[in-house]
Amino acid sequence: METRKSIRRRKPLLKEEAAVETCRASKRKKLLLKEAVEDKEDRLSNLPDGILHHILSLLPVKSIAKTSVLSTRWNYLWATVPCLDFSEFSMKEKRRERKREAMELIIKTVLAARHANFNIKVFRFKGQLGVTCLGDWIQQLVRHSVEELELDVVFGGRFNLPPCLFDCDSLKSLTLKTHHLNSWFQFCSYDFTRTGRGLRSLQTLTLKHVRFIYNTSAALFSASSFPALKRLTLNNCIEINRLNIGCPELEGLQVERTKMNVLDISAGEKLKNLRVISSFRASKNESWVKIFAPKLETFCRENNEFPEEYSVQSFTFLKKCSICITSSCGYRSNINAEKINHAISFLSSLVSTQKLYINITNLCAAKKWGITLLDNSRYTEEQYWESEAQVLRSFLDHLKVLTIHVHFSMRKSTIIATRFLLKHGSVLQEVILRSKDTRTHLWKEKFIIDVPWGSPHVKISIRDGTVLEFMRKTRENVNVKGP
Repeated sequence: METRKSIRRRKPLLKEEAAVETCRASKRKKLLLKEAVEDKEDRLSNLPDGILHHILSLLPVKSIAKTSVLSTRWNYLWATVPCLDFSEFSMKEKRRERKREAMELIIKTVLAARHANFNIKVFRFKGQLGVTCLGDWIQQLVRHSVEELELDVVFGGRFNLPPCLFDCDSLKSLTLKTHHLNSWFQFCSYDFTRTGRGLRSLQTLTLKHVRFIYNTSAALFSASSFPALKRLTLNNCIEINRLNIGCPELEGLQVERTKMNVLDISAGEKLKNLRVISSFRASKNESWVKIFAPKLETFCRENNEFPEEYSVQSFTFLKKCSICITSSCGYRSNINAEKINHAISFLSSLVSTQKLYINITNLCAAKKWGITLLDNSRYTEEQYWESEAQVLRSFLDHLKVLTIHVHFSMRKSTIIATRFLLKHGSVLQEVILRSKDTRTHLWKEKFIIDVPWGSPHVKISIRDGTVLEFMRKTRENVNVKGP
């Protein structure tokens, strides 16, 4: 039996053993935690480069750069990541010049430190940039076989695109944009066509604020230069008097605010979508349009002058079409009977169109249309349209939805043309009339009273600045309903 004295002697020993055990437990816990951390780090770091590059490509470039301090392994990954997106950096007015110089230095360092064997899949940049730095970047990106290049820059002045860019067979997508009025990319089309250069693998091309130097009638966008091009966008490009497009794989074409006199499209059967906006100008020189796209499905033609010649085939697959009728006022107003006949010929080519949107943005256009018809024919406007009914028969037998938007007061010519379409549209289901003119009762009088409708169950929607009304006419009566 232990005495009180022996028990008192054992108490310090118990405390020491407990402290030792606690210390051992703490060490074991730290060791286990360290092993867990090491195991977790090893699992992530031991992944193949392709998987890690894909993970990093989902992060902002700032976050990718921060990973380079983790270890030598991650420093290597940062230097070899295939996607470099610098489009999210914002340069505020305060200290913009300093930030621009810092950004140029960062990107220059990243490209210079990159090993020659590691290609760049995607490179994007948006912001202000110096011309010299821009040229150096493009040359280094071409050496690294860039596949997708997107530059949305402001540099001030003009920048000649380096010839090496048009010899880059790895490039699949190219976007060149600048929004500043004094910034222009310059493209030497003469050297491009004469030297046999071409972007053989390019599928998407977007050009904004590009000046074409030495533009000739040769087909710049041809099968030899762009054999794989599928989507082409030209926005606010200058000095393209003749635009010839013959890319066999082209599926979508958009031309906007690109002034020209001649448009020749012979892309082939793969062209599905076509938009030509604010590009055809009034000119005393020759002007003509030729379109060969038998499989075209959507066509938007807005804010363009009438050309002297218009040659199009029947669009047997076209389902949706948008037309904007406009004309310049003053000495350049050049609507004549021949151009009106070309417009009628264009409508007759819409043999299977089901949805038609007509936008009348200029009061002069509607007024001069009617005056020209009266001056150049022996018909009244009603008689002229009736004489074209047979020519437009296929178009009228397929049209289901008609939208007419008048931005000014209603003109007699507009009402007569709409009455004609309403009278002969045998399968019309809906007619939408929009105008800023608040005299809605004029529309009612013109379309309800003594107007035969080709389709007995068509619904008409009239919208002015304040009121929306629906009208439906049946064989027995006419019902006018409020909104």
